[in-house]
Amino acid sequence: MSELITLAGGVLLNDANQMLLLHRNTEKLTQWEMPAGECEGGESPEEAMRRGLRKETGVYVETARFLALAAIWHDGKQCEFHWFEVTTSDNPRIMEPGVHDELRYYDLFRLRRMESALSRDLLAFSNQLNDGEIRLES
Repeated sequence: MSELITLAGGVLLNDANQMLLLHRNTEKLTQWEMPAGECEGGESPEEAMRRGLRKETGVYVETARFLALAAIWHDGKQCEFHWFEVTTSDNPRIMEPGVHDELRYYDLFRLRRMESALSRDLLAFSNQLNDGEIRLES
Protein backbone atom coordinates (compact mmCIF):
# COMPACT_ATOMS: atom_id res chain seq x y z
CA MET A 1 0.00 0.00 0.00
CA SER A 2 1.39 3.39 -0.93
CA GLU A 3 1.75 6.33 1.41
CA LEU A 4 -0.91 9.03 1.12
CA ILE A 5 0.44 12.38 -0.05
CA THR A 6 -1.65 15.40 0.96
CA LEU A 7 -1.50 18.51 -1.23
CA ALA A 8 -3.49 21.73 -1.31
CA GLY A 9 -4.05 24.29 -4.05
CA GLY A 10 -5.30 27.84 -4.14
CA VAL A 11 -8.00 29.01 -6.53
CA LEU A 12 -7.14 32.66 -7.10
CA LEU A 13 -9.60 34.55 -9.31
CA ASN A 14 -9.12 37.93 -10.96
CA ASP A 15 -11.82 40.59 -11.46
CA ALA A 16 -12.96 38.84 -14.67
CA ASN A 17 -13.56 35.60 -12.69
CA GLN A 18 -10.61 33.88 -14.37
CA MET A 19 -8.41 31.45 -12.44
CA LEU A 20 -4.66 31.84 -12.00
CA LEU A 21 -2.66 28.94 -13.48
CA LEU A 22 1.04 28.21 -13.69
CA HIS A 23 2.64 26.40 -16.63
CA ARG A 24 5.11 23.78 -15.39
CA ASN A 25 7.78 23.11 -17.99
CA THR A 26 10.32 20.60 -16.70
CA GLU A 27 11.97 17.53 -18.16
CA LYS A 28 9.51 15.35 -16.24
CA LEU A 29 6.26 17.36 -16.66
CA THR A 30 4.75 19.91 -19.01
CA GLN A 31 1.29 20.98 -17.80
CA TRP A 32 -0.93 23.76 -16.53
CA GLU A 33 -1.53 23.60 -12.78
CA MET A 34 -2.86 25.65 -9.91
CA PRO A 35 -0.38 27.01 -7.37
CA ALA A 36 -0.15 24.46 -4.56
CA GLY A 37 1.90 22.95 -1.80
CA GLU A 38 2.47 19.49 -0.35
CA CYS A 39 1.85 19.10 3.38
CA GLU A 40 5.14 18.94 5.26
CA GLY A 41 6.02 18.43 8.91
CA GLY A 42 2.51 18.27 10.33
CA GLU A 43 1.13 21.20 8.29
CA SER A 44 -2.59 21.42 7.70
CA PRO A 45 -3.72 21.52 4.07
CA GLU A 46 -4.49 25.24 4.44
CA GLU A 47 -1.00 25.95 5.78
CA ALA A 48 0.56 23.99 2.90
CA MET A 49 -1.57 25.88 0.37
CA ARG A 50 -0.55 29.26 1.84
CA ARG A 51 3.14 28.29 1.79
CA GLY A 52 2.83 26.89 -1.75
CA LEU A 53 1.23 30.05 -3.13
CA ARG A 54 3.92 32.19 -1.51
CA LYS A 55 6.71 29.95 -2.85
CA GLU A 56 5.34 29.63 -6.39
CA THR A 57 3.71 33.05 -6.99
CA GLY A 58 5.02 35.38 -4.28
CA VAL A 59 1.56 36.18 -2.89
CA TYR A 60 0.39 36.20 0.70
CA VAL A 61 -3.07 34.67 1.00
CA GLU A 62 -5.44 37.00 2.86
CA THR A 63 -8.53 34.79 3.01
CA ALA A 64 -9.03 31.10 2.32
CA ARG A 65 -12.25 29.13 2.04
CA PHE A 66 -12.21 25.35 1.72
CA LEU A 67 -13.94 24.17 -1.47
CA ALA A 68 -13.49 20.43 -1.89
CA LEU A 69 -11.01 17.59 -2.07
CA ALA A 70 -10.32 14.69 -4.39
CA ALA A 71 -8.30 11.49 -4.35
CA ILE A 72 -5.89 11.35 -7.28
CA TRP A 73 -3.30 8.79 -8.35
CA HIS A 74 -0.08 10.27 -9.73
CA ASP A 75 3.09 8.33 -10.60
CA GLY A 76 1.78 5.33 -8.68
CA LYS A 77 1.19 7.41 -5.56
CA GLN A 78 -2.14 8.09 -3.89
CA CYS A 79 -2.68 11.82 -3.40
CA GLU A 80 -5.39 13.69 -1.56
CA PHE A 81 -5.79 17.17 -3.02
CA HIS A 82 -7.58 19.95 -1.11
CA TRP A 83 -8.76 23.11 -2.88
CA PHE A 84 -9.27 26.53 -1.32
CA GLU A 85 -10.72 29.69 -2.84
CA VAL A 86 -8.29 32.44 -1.88
CA THR A 87 -7.90 36.20 -2.04
CA THR A 88 -4.81 38.40 -2.03
CA SER A 89 -3.94 42.00 -2.76
CA ASP A 90 -0.51 40.98 -4.11
CA ASN A 91 0.33 40.64 -7.79
CA PRO A 92 1.29 37.05 -8.60
CA ARG A 93 4.56 36.41 -10.40
CA ILE A 94 6.68 33.40 -11.30
CA MET A 95 8.99 32.67 -8.38
CA GLU A 96 10.52 29.43 -9.70
CA PRO A 97 11.58 30.12 -13.31
CA GLY A 98 13.35 26.74 -13.54
CA VAL A 99 10.00 25.03 -12.88
CA HIS A 100 7.33 27.37 -14.28
CA ASP A 101 7.68 29.34 -17.50
CA GLU A 102 4.30 31.09 -17.65
CA LEU A 103 1.59 32.45 -15.38
CA ARG A 104 -1.83 33.22 -16.83
CA TYR A 105 -5.47 33.67 -15.85
CA TYR A 106 -7.92 31.33 -17.61
CA ASP A 107 -11.68 31.29 -17.87
CA LEU A 108 -12.90 28.61 -15.47
CA PHE A 109 -15.16 26.91 -17.98
CA ARG A 110 -12.47 26.93 -20.69
CA LEU A 111 -10.44 24.48 -18.62
CA ARG A 112 -12.51 21.53 -19.79
CA ARG A 113 -11.43 22.23 -23.37
CA MET A 114 -7.77 22.14 -22.27
CA GLU A 115 -7.95 18.82 -20.43
CA SER A 116 -4.95 17.19 -22.17
CA ALA A 117 -2.73 20.07 -20.98
CA LEU A 118 -3.93 20.08 -17.34
CA SER A 119 -2.42 18.44 -14.28
CA ARG A 120 -4.51 15.59 -12.86
CA ASP A 121 -5.59 17.66 -9.86
CA LEU A 122 -6.60 20.62 -12.02
CA LEU A 123 -8.58 18.30 -14.29
CA ALA A 124 -10.36 16.83 -11.24
CA PHE A 125 -11.09 20.36 -10.00
CA SER A 126 -12.45 21.38 -13.42
CA ASN A 127 -14.69 18.30 -13.55
CA GLN A 128 -16.10 18.95 -10.07
CA LEU A 129 -16.65 22.61 -10.92
CA ASN A 130 -18.44 21.80 -14.17
CA ASP A 131 -20.54 19.13 -12.45
CA GLY A 132 -21.72 21.69 -9.87
CA GLU A 133 -19.92 19.99 -6.95
CA ILE A 134 -17.81 23.12 -6.31
CA ARG A 135 -19.32 26.58 -5.91
CA LEU A 136 -17.11 29.65 -5.95
CA GLU A 137 -18.11 32.81 -4.12
CA SER A 138 -16.28 35.25 -6.40
